[in-house]
Amino acid sequence: MVLYKSKISIQDSTISILEQKEVNYLNQIDNLTIQDSLHTEEVSRLKKENIDLSEKNKNLKITTKILGGGLLGALTALILFL
Repeated sequence: MVLYKSKISIQDSTISILEQKEVNYLNQIDNLTIQDSLHTEEVSRLKKENIDLSEKNKNLKITTKILGGGLLGALTALILFL
């Protein structure tokens, strides 16, 4: 009888440990799901920011070329008139 009660006690404690592990795993899954959604939002934000910055970079390159061409033309005209 004592052996039987001991065996039941061990089984109960094993079940309890497995239930705690299940709760822990479910919490980990919830946390990882939240992390994944945050990472997805961050990636989307960074993609949009990259598109905006690429457009600004393109505009700056065009402006620099125009200003450089104007400066070169002005210097050429200045050299020719001297």
